[in-house]
Parts: sequence; C-alpha cells; structure tokens
Amino acid sequence: MPLQAYLVVAQDKVQVDMLVRLADGSWGLQQFDRLDDEITLPYLDMVLSVAAIYAGTL
Repeated sequence: MPLQAYLVVAQDKVQVDMLVRLADGSWGLQQFDRLDDEITLPYLDMVLSVAAIYAGTL
C-alpha cells in the first residue's frame, strides 16, 4: 500500500501540516497552527494534539 498520509512539523514555529492522499491520487493539505488544535490521524483511528507534539520544546 502506498503512503496515505504524513505530518510535517515546523521546528521554528507552531505549525503542523498534514497531507492526505485523496481518492484521485492527489494530496490534500490541512494546517494546524494553534497549540489547542487536535489532529485526527486518518487510518490510525487516533487524535494527536499539537500541544503534545511541541511539549517540552517551547
């Protein structure tokens, strides 16, 4: 199975980009830039908070 989704985490500011493969094979983008944002991870049935990603780094 080809890659279906991935996260890109910025190291110099709060920003997480989630790219998800769409039905037509292109990539859809969702951006999260607030610590109180929650990211629903497709295919893993879980939610990840932006605050958890940046915990201990800010």
